[in-house]
Amino acid sequence: MSKLIANDIISFINIESKYRIASDKALKIIFHPDEYNLLNNYSQVLLSSLLWTCKESAYKIMMKNGFRRAFAPSLYCVSISASENSIFSGTVSYNNSHVCAYYSGVTDSFINTIAAVSKKSLPFIFHKIFSVNTSEEKDVRICNEISKSLNIPVSNIELKRNYWGIPELIIDGKKSNIEISLSNDASYISLAYLS
Repeated sequence: MSKLIANDIISFINIESKYRIASDKALKIIFHPDEYNLLNNYSQVLLSSLLWTCKESAYKIMMKNGFRRAFAPSLYCVSISASENSIFSGTVSYNNSHVCAYYSGVTDSFINTIAAVSKKSLPFIFHKIFSVNTSEEKDVRICNEISKSLNIPVSNIELKRNYWGIPELIIDGKKSNIEISLSNDASYISLAYLS
């Protein structure tokens, strides 16, 4: 359980139209009251995207751990403990219980969050972001990246998703113990894994 990781990416391509928050009332529904108060300190689009990727990552970790409820973003509370040079870090809780630690990187093109149940795991997570043009190309690129980084022939690697959409890495026909997380938005794919 302490090895669980997740990640989420949001592309900034057409971000204003994709993630436009219609009203103050909508913000209060989506965000925890503690987060809502932060919206005045940062760009609303940046902070909304940051909080969303953190909440999605925490939800993915909870799903991997057997949680089977609908995503309710206001029940997740993201704390920002540090922000420096477009890197944010902190923790995410669900109903006041710790879910994960995270770090998020912001570029002109996207925001990406990497999360782990244990903060100590974060430095050991392999992480790569790449761009693809088609959905068919996505799994091929992911398997190629894993093949290169683990030095395993790509023909021995298979990517599957379980009933809940959680990715599983199959190596030599067997489910591996490598913890993997995938996220995509627009043409960006974010791959993270911990072996």
